[in-house]
Amino acid sequence: LVLELVRELELFELVLEQELLLLELKLAVLLVLEQELLLVRELELFELVLEQELELLLLELELFELVLELELLLLELELFELVLEQELLVLELKLAVLLVL
Repeated sequence: LVLELVRELELFELVLEQELLLLELKLAVLLVLEQELLLVRELELFELVLEQELELLLLELELFELVLELELLLLELELFELVLEQELLVLELKLAVLLVL
């Protein structure tokens, strides 16, 4: 009877050790899953940063386009000014011709 109780205790001890090993394995799996979750969150944050950088680049592109449009308008104004100056010179020349006649 004592031997049987000892064997049962040894078996029970083995079962407890296996359950402990199983719990340790589950803990290791949970730690790995936690690391993967942290990596996913890090990737999500990286994606947000990239999206913001893309938005910033698009805004810079829009600003550059606006600057180019302003420069084009300035060139058009300068050209218009030159045309007006030439027209004024033509009118002055016509006036001079009329005064001579």
